[in-house]
Amino acid sequence: MSALTLIALVVAGALAFVNGANDVSRGISTLVGAGVTSYRCAIAWGTLWTALGAFAVSPTLIFLVVTVSVVAGSLVGRRRTRHPLLSPEPPWVT
Repeated sequence: MSALTLIALVVAGALAFVNGANDVSRGISTLVGAGVTSYRCAIAWGTLWTALGAFAVSPTLIFLVVTVSVVAGSLVGRRRTRHPLLSPEPPWVT
């Protein structure tokens, strides 16, 4: 992994963290401000649904990263790696 790729991943991760934290705080402030629940319960509720959402999207994210990596690798002349989900051949063919 190049230094530029690592820097891009760190910056993207930091941006996602800050953006996600902002979204959760807006959601729980509505619950607390309306008197629906207590502050602690609202934080637990926001944390739970944020974590479930992250786990739900993980398989799609992994598939997209693998797809982009394989396509980008074949475009720049690197040896194309076979991935079981993207291979046109059955997995038992080597």
